Amino acid sequence: MIVSAGFVWALRHGHIGSNPAQGLKLHAPDNRRELWWTAEECREVLDACTDNVRPFVRLLLLTGMRRGEAAQMEWTNFDPAGRTLEVTAEVSKTHEARTVHLTDAAQELVLSLNPFSGGRIFKRTDGGRFSEDYLRDALNKIRRTLGHKRATKLLPKGSGFHITRHTYITHALASGANITNLGKQVGQRSADITSRYAHAIPQAVRETAEAVGRALAV
Repeated sequence: MIVSAGFVWALRHGHIGSNPAQGLKLHAPDNRRELWWTAEECREVLDACTDNVRPFVRLLLLTGMRRGEAAQMEWTNFDPAGRTLEVTAEVSKTHEARTVHLTDAAQELVLSLNPFSGGRIFKRTDGGRFSEDYLRDALNKIRRTLGHKRATKLLPKGSGFHITRHTYITHALASGANITNLGKQVGQRSADITSRYAHAIPQAVRETAEAVGRALAV
């Protein structure tokens, strides 16, 4: 838009004969505010999950992984010594492999899911996989358990488990996380994080400045 305005100015003042930007479609910036949950709302959603789905949703909240990445995660991708999960290029949305680092809580959660069973980490009670249909049904069950009023706020129509990812990134930024390192953890470009989660960055910047002030104590 700034470039186009410059051409208009130049045209009006006789510096150019025509506006090269005329007719070009301008793409509006992505100013969407992502829906995310507070810590209390996270607990509310987890309480509404079935016993089989709750660990899945909790791991999403603890790692920022996409639902498809977690649903297809194999035990061979888990490194208990390194405390990591490997997202392979085959299941990654960006088609790029990456390493997801686990917190103490995430490591404990994964270890509680019977790592010696083989195959996929998350399985249905009948041993089947966490398919898209299964996850869609699980989401609807959570909505029914929450009730219409709370489900409308926490899981509105058109939303889904991706809110867990928005929640992870928002809280990470608000806690002062480095955007580059955060992007490596969740598999998202730093520029996308900056534009889509701008609501959380000012708080992160303030907290970082306060942390430096406490460290210097001058």
